[in-house]
Amino acid sequence: MLQNNAHEPSLAVTRTEGPSGPLRAGDAYVVADMVFTRLRDSGKGDQTPSQRLVGVEALQALPSVTVPSGGVADTRLAGLPRPTGSTAETTAEVPSGRERKGSREWPLDSRDPKSNEPSKLLEQWRATAKRGDTDAQFNLGCAYLVGWGVERDAATAASWFETAAERDDVGAQFNLGVIHAKGDGTEKNLEKAYKWFKMAAEQGYMEAQFNLGCMYTSGEGIGRDMDESVRWYQRAAQNGHPKAQFNLAVILTAEARREKNIYKAISLFQQAFANGVPEAAHNLGVIYDKNLGVNHDSQKAVEWYTKAAEQGVAIAQHNLAVCICEDTNSKENQKLAFKWFRAAAVQGMMLSQHNLAVFYDRGCGVNREANKAVHWYKSAANQGCIHSQYLLGAKYATGEGVDEDIVRAFVWTRYAAEQGHADSQCLLASMYYEGKGVFVDYPEAYKWVTLGLNNRTSHVSRCVNLRADIAQKLHQDQLKRSEQSVADWSPKSWDHLKPSGYSIKPSDNDGESTYRIIGPIKFVNKLLDMWEVNSNSAVSLLGFDKQNKCYVDKLLRGDEYLVEGSETEDRIAYLFYIWSVLSEWFRDSAVEVQWLKTVEQELDGKAPMDLILSGSITDLLLVKEFVDFASGRLGVC
Repeated sequence: MLQNNAHEPSLAVTRTEGPSGPLRAGDAYVVADMVFTRLRDSGKGDQTPSQRLVGVEALQALPSVTVPSGGVADTRLAGLPRPTGSTAETTAEVPSGRERKGSREWPLDSRDPKSNEPSKLLEQWRATAKRGDTDAQFNLGCAYLVGWGVERDAATAASWFETAAERDDVGAQFNLGVIHAKGDGTEKNLEKAYKWFKMAAEQGYMEAQFNLGCMYTSGEGIGRDMDESVRWYQRAAQNGHPKAQFNLAVILTAEARREKNIYKAISLFQQAFANGVPEAAHNLGVIYDKNLGVNHDSQKAVEWYTKAAEQGVAIAQHNLAVCICEDTNSKENQKLAFKWFRAAAVQGMMLSQHNLAVFYDRGCGVNREANKAVHWYKSAANQGCIHSQYLLGAKYATGEGVDEDIVRAFVWTRYAAEQGHADSQCLLASMYYEGKGVFVDYPEAYKWVTLGLNNRTSHVSRCVNLRADIAQKLHQDQLKRSEQSVADWSPKSWDHLKPSGYSIKPSDNDGESTYRIIGPIKFVNKLLDMWEVNSNSAVSLLGFDKQNKCYVDKLLRGDEYLVEGSETEDRIAYLFYIWSVLSEWFRDSAVEVQWLKTVEQELDGKAPMDLILSGSITDLLLVKEFVDFASGRLGVC
């Protein structure tokens, strides 16, 4: 299957060698390198938004209505809400046995569901439905499902659909399958969904055939069976279903070792693209780009990537930009690559955001703008790009493109270091050694510089000297513990490290998109619960005045967004650091809360929680330092 995993690049991010001695966070000189990594569509995915079409999300229905008088066969209810939340434009096709006798428009003004007086038609349908007319039964099901002329009632809709479905009405069988698959007006029941989809599929209904293929692929409700999945996708594809053509091609591509399969896949991808699935063009680009069963052909790869990119497929936009960068380094190519990296970055493509930041950082294809570089480094860093996290830490340390902030430099550097980024590990060691953004901690410094050397940092000579200096400051038992901590260490994932599931949401502003971080608020809500802090105290916790309580309440509910770069964002970073240290120290939230509420002489006779809730960021930093001191993180011999 075409993969969507970002492989580690051979050259990611490097720092230049400088004078011998420790790596100094305050004067770090960083060379930002591109990440030339292709992305592929897949069922697995990573932190990059997936464009694939395989999966349960493909279960879909937009009811069509069969009006008996006048002989109309099928007319979609255009403009009405889709009852299943589907994004697909599908209609219930007429079974081959039902005769079409011309058509007329469905008597409904979609802008006003109460117009055209549907009551008479509904009354007529009820009368004929009771006499066993399946068209009337189907139409009543649709009317109740979308709320046309009646209150929307999915349960009643299901009842009418079931009556028609039992009389072999294929459209009713399909829509009934969707209702059970989605749990609309009833308890979700995939076994019943499968039953009705299969009955419709066996009558040749391609949407049902497609959904059966999806169910067998995912295994939900019926158990995974790729042979059955392929069988139903094939039947739907032969009937012209674009997504079935796409999904079948993806499965065949996974078996590209059989030469005939890759050529079938190419043909199916081409059909799917011609039928309106732009992601198919991207996958054709991947096939020619990555030698998946055919010879590498960069010209065809670029041709297909371009077709998908022009239709807004973010992965294709990223891959096209990578191809352009690898071709030549001319100014024209740099500008074109910048255009496509930016298009993908705005859609949330992590590696494109990083590369776009590098373009602004270096002045490639665009004027050099350090503040915009920082903006895009932040966007990528918040999605887990360790290269951006490392560079962002360096930017905060030097104050290039952003206000100097050694604490935030430490936070971002540690994020990258915890994920195994060797140069970040060495820079973090220097921070612990010099007390930059954190208290001096020689055992931690020794651990991180050793990890950096083990992971092949680009600063070998300087790190060897730094480790020798640190070792001289450690007692023998401290040295043994540090070496043991190196042996026990393993890299963490971004999902494990991030405060609360960062996600990025672009604003509607003109020009350069402003990304707003909405994840940290989830962490704040969790923190309020863990620390037993009420919503009134949350106002001062986040640094607002009492008159801003309404705004804070909306912020905590998710009705407002936290603007990136605000002091509130800084406070949350400090709160997260305090919480993470205490959680590691106590491992019991009740004990943690008790400690926070205990008066300490070192804090002028105040409890840490009093200072945290004072509203002063200076008090918050004081608590951060005291937490480091009290938890033994000083590490001074």
